[in-house]
Amino acid sequence: MKPHHKDHENGSGVELNQFAPGINRRLQLNYMRKFRDFGKRDDCIIMETSFRSQVVVVVVAAVLAAAAAVVVVVVVVTITRCSSSSSSSSSSSSSSSSSSSFVAVVVVELAVVVVAAEVAVVTVAAAVLVVVAAAAAAAVVVVVVVVVVVVVVVAAAAAAVVVVVVVVAAAAAAAVTAAVAVTTAVIAAVAPAIPGQVGLLQQ
Repeated sequence: MKPHHKDHENGSGVELNQFAPGINRRLQLNYMRKFRDFGKRDDCIIMETSFRSQVVVVVVAAVLAAAAAVVVVVVVVTITRCSSSSSSSSSSSSSSSSSSSFVAVVVVELAVVVVAAEVAVVTVAAAVLVVVAAAAAAAVVVVVVVVVVVVVVVAAAAAAVVVVVVVVAAAAAAAVTAAVAVTTAVIAAVAPAIPGQVGLLQQ
């Protein structure tokens, strides 16, 4: 039988034949090729997981942008309705009751906007939890941290946008209410001097 030994100089641990250098070289190349293939496979797994994480981030950002757009549309519709109701109420004689109903409408619609924003934030939080769980199942800690940080930053920015929109809507509602009050005061001050308006005011 041909004697065999393990090559301890290169640390490969592959059993080599000392009488056949060609076979030894082939075994070493096969051993090195296996490790190189393992490294390539690990790189492919990391790249695929990173691509999936980027897709998740883009989807979450799109959902947040859509939620912010919905909130902006609701606020614009609210301000438009408030402006139309204030213009119609300023032309009528019962301005005090119309202004109170106008304020009630503004408060209710702002409450609806706030509730919609809270629902959007809760939905985003649930999506973040799902993303974190999926990334943890993939066992790529760095990508998980990056995804969580990006999603949290985007969610915080969306929440800030919602807060700014609600504050602007409240300021616009206050301005419209003040305009209604000023219009009512002007009508009440000027109407007695106009012939034929005294009876209308008394009604």
